[in-house]
Amino acid sequence: MAARALHGAAIGSIAATAGAALLDLRPAHGAVIGRLTGVALTFGMTAGVLGGALLGQLVPDPLVTPYLVAAAAVLVTLSGTALMPEPLRARTALNLRIRPRVPAQIRGPFWFAAVSTAATWSVLGLYLSLAPGLADQAVGSRNLLVGGTISAALVGTGAVAQLITQRTGALRLAIGGDLLLGIALLPSVAAVAAHSAWAMYLTAVVMGAGLGPAFSSSLRHLAAVIPAAERGQVMSAYYLTGYLSLAIPAVLAGLAATRFGLTHTYVAFSAAAAITCGAAGWLGSRLAAERHRPDAEMRPAVDDTSRR
Repeated sequence: MAARALHGAAIGSIAATAGAALLDLRPAHGAVIGRLTGVALTFGMTAGVLGGALLGQLVPDPLVTPYLVAAAAVLVTLSGTALMPEPLRARTALNLRIRPRVPAQIRGPFWFAAVSTAATWSVLGLYLSLAPGLADQAVGSRNLLVGGTISAALVGTGAVAQLITQRTGALRLAIGGDLLLGIALLPSVAAVAAHSAWAMYLTAVVMGAGLGPAFSSSLRHLAAVIPAAERGQVMSAYYLTGYLSLAIPAVLAGLAATRFGLTHTYVAFSAAAAITCGAAGWLGSRLAAERHRPDAEMRPAVDDTSRR
């Protein structure tokens, strides 16, 4: 538990500052960076879920080998990070206290991105925590590849959907992704209740088609309007919301499943996630309406199609 807590602290630090560092390197390409960040994160999750299932099921030492593979990947990433140029000219003291903060002028885009991320990551946390057990119930055996491939179908489809739709307007795409994810949760509940592995695969693909664009496009919409001097604070606040949305539902779902069973827990948490998806879509619709008002102050700033 201590090692995992240290691991989580490292991941959170990397996620918050890596996006800000990329924005420092390419300050005029906020929308592109937001899109690439979302795609990279989702593909990384897919590789982790599927690779972990394969290694855990097939290699002789499943409690050691996956971590060695992950350590090798971290070393490769570290070497690339060390080669990144530093855009800041003046030498300043190293400040490790990046406090989450959202400027007043971008609170609308921030809250839309935060709620959209809460919706997508809560579904992700719910699925990653319960899908292996639900898959075991469906096939009647404990095979890590079944649960791993179902989870990978969700995250992998999300990654592919981000690539396919990357030239679509961010706000409109994020709203559509939120609504599609919320609607797709209904047949997902039916698939789980029927204990059908194939239906779970199919609904995971449909859910991923909404999850990927909802997450990456809301981040792309936010990245295009972050003030240059406050990138670290805003990205820190954004990922704080995201990781809490990933962790809290996963922990609560695990606790509930021990008492009420996997199926009942999935049904209840899916309903809550669907409501969150609807709330994200509503917030996005309000932003879209404000952008079309003649007196909209931020209209040029959030038009990401002009920043490719």
